[in-house]
Amino acid sequence: MPSIKNIIDFHMELIAKIQLIEKISIKFYEEKASLSEERFMEHFKEFSRFYKKSIVYHFKVEEQALFPVLKERIGKEWIENILEEHRRINGMFRRFEEERDHMAALEKLRGIIEAVKEHAEKENIKLRSLAGEISREELQEINRLMCRVNI
Repeated sequence: MPSIKNIIDFHMELIAKIQLIEKISIKFYEEKASLSEERFMEHFKEFSRFYKKSIVYHFKVEEQALFPVLKERIGKEWIENILEEHRRINGMFRRFEEERDHMAALEKLRGIIEAVKEHAEKENIKLRSLAGEISREELQEINRLMCRVNI
């Protein structure tokens, strides 16, 4: 059964992965004069797969399992702000996928990276504050709903 600690740990894993992507992106940015189309597309596709597999799935888990169960504890306004961030970050990702200019795509990628890191930390702060308040029944319901989430 998941716990709030598991969700926080998942955020920390996302942050670690996105920081690795950030390091690779910085290297590409520094090598902009010698960046081949092939290397750019490889990096571009790698990030797209990561985003779709990890971040989109994580957003869905929050929206379909975590927030519905904990809405009274978390608060409607906070959830609405987080959902707006999900939409904003997804929009940033769509614009990144549409971009074909290497440097513009890398700039968009850097924006997504910063937004995801800030977003995950904001959620971690909120979840840590709730950790001792969430009942076993709520955790069981979150787990049940998580099992239904599809990408």
